[in-house]
Amino acid sequence: MGTAVADAPAADTGAAGSNERQDVERLCGLLADCIEANGSKRPTISKRWRNEARLLIDRDGRTPEQIAWLIKWSQRDPFWRANVLSMPKLRQQFDTLRLQAQRGATPVMSSREREAQALERGEPLSGHPDTSSTGAVAASIGSELQGQAVIPALWEVAR
Repeated sequence: MGTAVADAPAADTGAAGSNERQDVERLCGLLADCIEANGSKRPTISKRWRNEARLLIDRDGRTPEQIAWLIKWSQRDPFWRANVLSMPKLRQQFDTLRLQAQRGATPVMSSREREAQALERGEPLSGHPDTSSTGAVAASIGSELQGQAVIPALWEVAR
């Protein structure tokens, strides 16, 4: 009987409700933002989404930092961004995603992302005489997964 209480969904009182958990809202918003940024229709953040995010933290013992990092990682990977389009799916696939990230399975980068990283390193781009217009893009794209080596440390904290 004790687990039924722990697993019960938090009351869905809407965006202005007093029971709203900021950590859950931030994670749901991050996933929805990433999905939309990848060109898909922005998903609705439902009561089920909030419940799954809450369970990731409360029942599964994941930290909000681990979840946020894995959301970003999965949404940069061409395979996983097509397969993780909801918080319930993220929770279902969490361990598989975590293991791929830990073994160094870096998401495939587009040529634009590779160019952005080259610009960050100050390397010239072949065939691009004027790279000044892409400087802002380099700062945003290249820094997303800059802490690739950080991921194993994130998982050590939760054990």
